[in-house]
Amino acid sequence: MSIETTNPISSDQPTNGTIESDNPRAFVTGAGFVLQGAGMVCMLGACGVWLFSAFFIDHAESPVDKWTDFLHSSSSAAAYITLGIATSLVGGIGLAAVGVGLQGEKASSGYWAMGVTGLMTLVYGALTVVLFLRTGHWGIGLITAALFVGSVGLFLLACYSAGILRKHPPPEDLNRVTDDFLDAYRLKRDQRRKEYDI
Repeated sequence: MSIETTNPISSDQPTNGTIESDNPRAFVTGAGFVLQGAGMVCMLGACGVWLFSAFFIDHAESPVDKWTDFLHSSSSAAAYITLGIATSLVGGIGLAAVGVGLQGEKASSGYWAMGVTGLMTLVYGALTVVLFLRTGHWGIGLITAALFVGSVGLFLLACYSAGILRKHPPPEDLNRVTDDFLDAYRLKRDQRRKEYDI
């Protein structure tokens, strides 16, 4: 008995000696890596922009005593940019989380990915319009527009991944370690120890 034939990950695939070649959810796993990488970029980018934001965000003309003061015209740009930074930070964490779920081929991870990317798309789209029309911050508006386009691509990727998971649901024993798998692993381990005199 070999590990490949008892691996629970391949329980819904032909046991032809390969695991990934006939996996109908291979695209989902790749999409998970993409979303996780995008999440890391968003998080690190948000931290970097937040660190240097004092150098390019206009200061309020009057002290800000409560959160509603951010809505005044003199502070609106800072409020919108802060919202964009927070969206990138929190959204980046969400992308990393759903990316791990997609890599593990969790059945509901596709819908969670759609939710996270969809919310990020809405926020970035609204911020792009507001920054161009109300604040005149064209440079930051272009960055937000690029984030909007990227989030649209991630949303489409999440939708396609969710469709694959719905059409090809993972088996119930996915990633579950069985006794047969452990026995086969111990057998292989003992054989390697004998070969290398460990």
